[in-house]
Amino acid sequence: MPNMSRLDGKVAIVTGAASGIGAAVAAAMAQEGAVSIVADINLEGAEAVAAKITAKGLASAAVYVDMGDSEAVTALAEKVIEDHGGIDILVNNAVYVSPEDGPAVANDAALWHSQMAVNLIGPALLSRCAIPSMIARGGGALVHISSNSSLRPTDVRTCYTVAKAGLLGLSRAIAVQYGKQGIRSNCIVPGSILSADPHRTFSPEMLDVVRTYTMTPELGAAEDIAQAAIYLASSDAKYVTGTELRVDGGLTAPSSLVPEFRKIARRG
Repeated sequence: MPNMSRLDGKVAIVTGAASGIGAAVAAAMAQEGAVSIVADINLEGAEAVAAKITAKGLASAAVYVDMGDSEAVTALAEKVIEDHGGIDILVNNAVYVSPEDGPAVANDAALWHSQMAVNLIGPALLSRCAIPSMIARGGGALVHISSNSSLRPTDVRTCYTVAKAGLLGLSRAIAVQYGKQGIRSNCIVPGSILSADPHRTFSPEMLDVVRTYTMTPELGAAEDIAQAAIYLASSDAKYVTGTELRVDGGLTAPSSLVPEFRKIARRG
């Protein structure tokens, strides 16, 4: 028998795929045999990612989408269905984090609307467009990329935190409402994922804190999220739906006292 990859013949949309986690997911989807649709507001970046994938002899295409624009979201789904016959997998990864997103009292209505539009309403509308196609093709899988902040909020990024928590609810609702029609829907909850240049995201002091509170020897990379997405999108996870997979190196596992107790033990 030929060696079949886990996603052979599938059409997969990955939003926010011009860089970071999205780019890694798009590449992994193609490596597993899917036609990987690299969707992003940064079309030039998306085209570069798709070009790297196709240079390996794999199937990919770049498509523009602004997840905060409902018409652009609909146009993305329609184009993929027209060009590739349908949609089998949707990875809602696109994200917008405003530098103005602060504590709850500090955020005005305009900021709430802009953050919800990209981080929650856009994914909900794209899911709405994709699900009928998935059902017509015999089923499909949705993977929503949430955030550790949806479970463990901080002093800032309130709009982002609420939107990412909303993805958990959206995912469960889809799983319940369309599961009998062959639709599975799950969330990935990433921990601290290092970029190619982690010091652009974290100061050295912040990196030390993250390493202290992560229970694995090393911090995560975009490829770790990509492999989790492949699992949830494939038939390996055919009995997994309506749940959240924490890919966080154990960041949310221990009591918050554990790192402090360890410091005391080392001093003693």
